[in-house]
Amino acid sequence: RDKEVNHRGSLRDAFKWTYERFFLPLSDFYSRTLQFFLARRLDLVLLFTGLMGVTWWVATHLNFDSKEEEAIRYFRIDVKFPDKYTMAQRLDYFQKVEQMAEEKKADCGLKAYEVHYGKWYGRFAGFFAPDRVSSLTPQEAIQELFDAFPEEPGVRVSYKDQKSGGGAKGNQKYMHYIRLVGDDPEQLKKVATELKPTFELLPGVDSFLSEDIEEEGPSEVALLVDREKASSFGIHPETLAGTIGTAVRGESLPRFNHEGNQIPMRLIYDEEDRSELADLGNIQIPTEDGRLSTVAAVTTQAFLSNEDNAITRENKKVSEWFGMRLTPGQETGKIKESIEKIKESIRLPEGISFEKPPQVVDDHERKQGMVMLVLSVIFVYMLMAFFFESTLVPLSIIMTIPLAAMGSIGILKLFHTFIDQMVYTGAMFLVGLVVNNGIVLVDYANRLRARGMDREAALLKATRDRFRPIIMTATTTIIGMLPLTFGSAVQMGVNFKSFGLVLIGGMASATLFTLLAIPVFYTLIEDARDRVLCLVGKTWRGSSV
Repeated sequence: RDKEVNHRGSLRDAFKWTYERFFLPLSDFYSRTLQFFLARRLDLVLLFTGLMGVTWWVATHLNFDSKEEEAIRYFRIDVKFPDKYTMAQRLDYFQKVEQMAEEKKADCGLKAYEVHYGKWYGRFAGFFAPDRVSSLTPQEAIQELFDAFPEEPGVRVSYKDQKSGGGAKGNQKYMHYIRLVGDDPEQLKKVATELKPTFELLPGVDSFLSEDIEEEGPSEVALLVDREKASSFGIHPETLAGTIGTAVRGESLPRFNHEGNQIPMRLIYDEEDRSELADLGNIQIPTEDGRLSTVAAVTTQAFLSNEDNAITRENKKVSEWFGMRLTPGQETGKIKESIEKIKESIRLPEGISFEKPPQVVDDHERKQGMVMLVLSVIFVYMLMAFFFESTLVPLSIIMTIPLAAMGSIGILKLFHTFIDQMVYTGAMFLVGLVVNNGIVLVDYANRLRARGMDREAALLKATRDRFRPIIMTATTTIIGMLPLTFGSAVQMGVNFKSFGLVLIGGMASATLFTLLAIPVFYTLIEDARDRVLCLVGKTWRGSSV
């Protein structure tokens, strides 16, 4: 028991030593600094005005850009090998790819990656964490990985960017894509063809991607069924599809039991009966009346490319895209702006429109967020005015809100955080937190003045006595938000990183400046009130005479 008492005593002494070494000197520093600025109030006002100006400038350069690429979590890079490539050569190629990916994993912000390859295909798949921190945007990271793929004769590397349409190996920075959405695929292709000359005449547009990127050869063999012939012969499409499927890929049979062993069985045509394309046409198909016909009698052969094998719909609309290669240089941004302006002036046929990139937080939602934030400030002010029985005293406390904004905006810029809805939620939450420190400080100073202490002495004593609870409140809030912000910040599909950053930055800056700004603005507002009342009184007496 004596050991337990000694342990508690030593722990208490350690906390006491820490407080006396760090917090007491900091408290004395704030008291001396406040005493200095109470005598030079205008200097502090000018200092905070400059800081607010810098904060405003930083706020206009936050990541408000609604790039869809911010939502990219998965991407795929496809590799096509020449027919002569052996499996060993393919393995060697992807080992080089894995080595490259491992070297760039940290810089590109990759959470994980995987490779797949076989006789007919090769693929590299990458995954981004929802709360990734990287100097590169997801699209820039994909491009850097894409450009770093090993280059070998005959090996073609490409990746499909579903948001922009597609891409072949090259610098996406100097490419621009236009997507049309509508209901009729054929009409979309026709309109896209008609629009190309309009953009071709723009300065800075070198060529269209379809003109200078090597066209891919056919990737599929299709058997087109003549429905009339099939119906007249009595051949059902399902029978036709099943027979061809069995011929090409085989069909699983029940396992064969041999001496207690279950042996898998598979029925498949002999290699020599399915090695040539013409062999498919010779396959016999049973008709409904028991006779036999051939595949060639009711089908025709066709070669399809990747773009012909499916129609993709999004939001019940189909799309058509075409890309432009732009002149490399610093003017690329202006070229893209001119293209977008041309798009606004083009009148498209009814039912067709240019695709607008989906926005994570659009302008309307931002305005709603700002309105809610302003309303929260007004409600907090009204509540403080009610309890303080004054409309002027809460004005000094409200100053903690722009002080908190300095830290919140600064940390959002530092981490290049996208301004989503959780930023506004965190800001409204922050408004209710940061005024607590000001309420504690001003209320204590008012009570000291009611006991007969003069204003400056009351403010200095309030700052010194309330220093510890204010620091404790801020410290516990900041530490409590760290796991949510820098841990696995995505919970139930919501990214809480921006929410946590707003609170951490706002609490830090508000606490740092509250003990200086609130007492100074408290005296300024009170002096301004006294001077106005004095001026009104003189004016009233003069008019009475």
